Amino acid sequence: MKTKIVHILAATVLSLHAAAASAQWAQLSSFQLWSTTYGDEKIRVVPVGVAVFNPSACPEPDSYFVPTTLPQESQRRIFATLLTAKTMARNAIVYLNGCESGRPALVTAYVE
Repeated sequence: MKTKIVHILAATVLSLHAAAASAQWAQLSSFQLWSTTYGDEKIRVVPVGVAVFNPSACPEPDSYFVPTTLPQESQRRIFATLLTAKTMARNAIVYLNGCESGRPALVTAYVE
């Protein structure tokens, strides 16, 4: 029983470490910002002139998506922050963690 608990704890620690390793900050200096309001509502960010940073090895790294699993208020704040950065011609710093619809998931943003 004791050995089983140790194995479960070790597996949990390794899993948490792997998840943390796939989450990263990225800087966006030039990007397109899309918000679809029909059908599948998504907020999409497409970097211009640079490759999409893909720390979670998502299968379709052509842009970033804000996860639809985030509370709607969080999604709105991320969109507003990105729109502010774009309008002010400032860099957006984004935190990527996991995948959304096969693309890196953008879960936090702030204006630099």
